[in-house]
Amino acid sequence: MKRRAASLAAGRLATLVAVLLAVSACDGARTETTSVDREHPRSDATTFAADALDTSPPPDARDTSTNPDTAVSDMPDDPGPDVIDTTNTTDPSDTTDTTDPSDTPDTTDPSDTTDTTDSSDTTDTTDTDTVPPPTGTPSDPIPLGHFPFVYADDTRLAASRALDRYTCAPNTNESGPERVFVFDVTASGTLTAEVAESTGVDVDLHLLTADPALAPAAAVPCLARANTKLVQDLAPGRYYLAIDTYVAAAGEKAGAYRVAVEWVVPDAWQVVPVAPGIVWKQKVYASYAGGRQTINVLDVDLAEPTVTVRPQGGQGCLRASTTAPVEGAIAAINAGFFDTGPGTCPPLDLIKIEGRVVSLNHLTGAAQRSFGVDQAMTPMVAWIDANRDWPAAWSALGSYPSLVIGGQIVIEPEKDTSFFTSRHPRSALGLTADEHLLLVTVDGRTAAGAGMTMRALAQHMVNLGAVEAMNLDGGGSTALWIRDQSLNGIVNFPSDNDAADHLGERAVSDLLLVFSRAP
Repeated sequence: MKRRAASLAAGRLATLVAVLLAVSACDGARTETTSVDREHPRSDATTFAADALDTSPPPDARDTSTNPDTAVSDMPDDPGPDVIDTTNTTDPSDTTDTTDPSDTPDTTDPSDTTDTTDSSDTTDTTDTDTVPPPTGTPSDPIPLGHFPFVYADDTRLAASRALDRYTCAPNTNESGPERVFVFDVTASGTLTAEVAESTGVDVDLHLLTADPALAPAAAVPCLARANTKLVQDLAPGRYYLAIDTYVAAAGEKAGAYRVAVEWVVPDAWQVVPVAPGIVWKQKVYASYAGGRQTINVLDVDLAEPTVTVRPQGGQGCLRASTTAPVEGAIAAINAGFFDTGPGTCPPLDLIKIEGRVVSLNHLTGAAQRSFGVDQAMTPMVAWIDANRDWPAAWSALGSYPSLVIGGQIVIEPEKDTSFFTSRHPRSALGLTADEHLLLVTVDGRTAAGAGMTMRALAQHMVNLGAVEAMNLDGGGSTALWIRDQSLNGIVNFPSDNDAADHLGERAVSDLLLVFSRAP
């Protein structure tokens, strides 16, 4: 049942009237047109409602004060009087020619449109990975029925010791207990399997093409093997993954571990129902907006009664992978810009948490487009002046720059600097006409993706169905966390460790958290 049923229109009208009355009495969100930038006047403050529209570890010094790419998170090159530009843009390979049509996403691709189907139609997302019915022996393997697949296990509890050595490493003794999984793929793609072992445990990954129940124990045919991380391109077919225990001279290394298995088919959306009203989509483009791209979209239906959102942070450095689980969130994305100089991540944008103001917009000294919700989770967007509260918003966060207004690309301000015209990792927030919140990451600076220019990002937000959109802190700060969807929950490829993995998460000032009360 939707939260706002028969009285939806009347409630929104009352909310809109109240907001406009509050706005007229407060300079914080003025309704008259003023200017964020001399060349780019801003639009009127707008309450976003569908009826009104036409369409880990604690923080350390490495995460903040020693960032190689910026001194103020991933700040714009010319942010205004309050901030000094320190972005390094000397790498010519990182510069995008904004006149190159290849830098603009193909707006005719229908697969880019975010599915906003009623979330009540989604499948049951109850976790069935913990105790699967199959035993995981070679003759009774555990099916990988969905991807990503995250599984906690202990080889000391495994029911089989049938597989001793593999042709990938015939001299390695793997005669300890093993767990076997099976999966089918119908298209060519890339498999990534990774294990995290407890202290003293040594289990290895073996990718098999033949039924291990029929294989000789001392020479199991093996396609690929790895100690902790296995990456393999696969053709359509049936495969087996054996997680086997290494036996050293001092004894076998059985014990607890966790494994995560990801499957990516290029140029195809992977869609994962996370909870009622919350859907995660990921797509790896072979070539898009200037290069390979990995794009994640978390689609949050704010009309779903079990869903809430709010910022978190603004009072020290934090990471999504450690903070979000403690707060009980189901998902989180990095949010506002911050000053990395002090090493304590002081925020530069508006942060308002359930009526409590933590920080005000002061990134540029001018108004910044900001996102907020009221207590009923009705979303709103407004230009909020520097050093001003937003009384109409129960929770809110600031952004820079604005990307989309009324379904049209309006980058306010837009400047000819590398922050806007070079490809970087990006984080963005969008709203659709039917009150879906889109939290988007674009990877860059690693083999996972080329990153996007600001204009390409704006175009992609329109492609996804956003009628309002704004840029969040990006670069090495870009991170999206979703509970139980990878070993540490990070589903994009943060670039702060210069590697295409889930481990390069930077400590940031604040996050936008997503909560679900669904059982």
